Order: sequence, then structure tokens, then C-alpha cells
Amino acid sequence: MGRPPSPFDHIKFRRAVGYLAIGLIPYALITMLDNVILSDIVTLIWIHGTMLWWGREQIVGTGLNINHLFGSFKWSSVVLVIGITVLMIVMSYGVILLYYFGLITLFGNTFLGIINTNAVGSQVGVVLGIVLIPYIEEFFFRGVLMQTLVSRLGFTKGIILSSLVFGFAHFEFISATIFGIVLAILYIKFKSLWVPIAVHTLNNAIAFLPSLLFSSVDDVSSSDLVASETLWIGLFLVGITLPFVVFLLRRWWPQSGELLPLVYNASNG
Repeated sequence: MGRPPSPFDHIKFRRAVGYLAIGLIPYALITMLDNVILSDIVTLIWIHGTMLWWGREQIVGTGLNINHLFGSFKWSSVVLVIGITVLMIVMSYGVILLYYFGLITLFGNTFLGIINTNAVGSQVGVVLGIVLIPYIEEFFFRGVLMQTLVSRLGFTKGIILSSLVFGFAHFEFISATIFGIVLAILYIKFKSLWVPIAVHTLNNAIAFLPSLLFSSVDDVSSSDLVASETLWIGLFLVGITLPFVVFLLRRWWPQSGELLPLVYNASNG
């Protein structure tokens, strides 16, 4: 006996991949101009613009109500949002220290240039990274991708696979994947996409604001990353936060029969 029909059955991702591939051509040409502001804007339009436009086209074209995908934000969730953001920032910093420690130890200075390259190159890019990118990424990765995969593969496979895709889209793959899993759980638990959007926005603000407030930040050297202090600080930060993250995931991991946020909001809207 097959699974019951899902409102996400008609969503296909092949066109989205195709549009992103086509966008490589103008993106490559424009980045050759060596204008960081223009590069940041083009990157936003190419990658995040495609995700937003395609995702909205799929939801509306399938006959779904996009308001049901987002749900409503309850201001009583503010303390939760702040607490989880702080928890994930601390854990992510520890994971990144260990990640970089391992990369430099194994591969020498190969990744040093990437590590010392800002995720966004201009102040315009920083503002976009705080204001727009969390909204678009949560809409695509949690709102569309995660719900589609869960409807086809079940909660565990859908959450993990969508979070892995989210992780692959970021250089800090491990911490981004863990972050994606937590964001997915928050969305399913509270049936509101605004909760993970708020956590993601606050996370990006904390991560990007130093680039906006300070004109220059000293580069990290390979000796800094392979120092024993880096290893122990990373282990300490992960050690004190991991039990809380595991507890949160175990307590809030969706059970069989749990309704997806869009389905829940549609039935209660």
C-alpha cells in the first residue's frame, strides 16, 4: 500500500538546478570585472533570486497557499529564538575551529585563502546577507525542499537530506548541516517559517556585523589554526553545547503522523 497523496508531489527540482547552471555564465562574466559590490548583488540575484522565484512558482503553481507555508510568528517565541541562536552560534564556532584545524593539519595552506575570504565582499553584501538571504534560504531549504523530501521520504531522511544540501551550499559544511537540522526541527515543531527565519537572521547578523562595523580584520594564519589552543577551545565549545543540541533534537524530533507545517496551517487556517 503506497503513501497517501501529498501537496508536494508535483514539485520537481530539475528546473531549479538548470536555472542555476545557466546563471553561471553571466555570473562568471560579471565577476571578472572585479567589482565586489556588483559581484555580491549578482550572486544574490543569480542564486537566491532563482531559489525565491522558482520556489514561489512551484508553490503557487501547485495550487498551494504560500501563507500556509509561512504560518504566523508568535512573539512569545522571541526568547526561544534568542536562546537557540546563542546556542548554535557557540556550537558552530567550536565546530568551525575543529573543521579548520583538521583542514589545515591535513592539507596545509591549501584552504587558507578560502578561510580568509569573506563570505560577502562588500557592505552591501553584508546587509543583504542579514536582511534578505535568511528569508530566501529558509523559504527554499525548509519551506520547499525539506517539506517536499519529507513528504516523499519521511521525516528523518527528508530532514537530513535537505540539511546536507543546505550544508553543501556553505563552506562550513558540518556546522551548516547541523544548523540546517535544528532549523528544520524548529519549523516542524512551531509550524511557522518565521521562527527559523528569525534564528537564521540573528545568526547572520552576529556573524556578518564585524565585517560591516570594522573596515579591516586581520587574516588568520595557519599557525593560529593548528595551535593546540584552537583544538582545545573547539572541543570545549562543542562539548558544552552538544548535550543541549542533542536534547533539543531528541525532544522535538517529529514522530510518525506529525503534520508538515503547510498541511497543518492549511487545516487550521
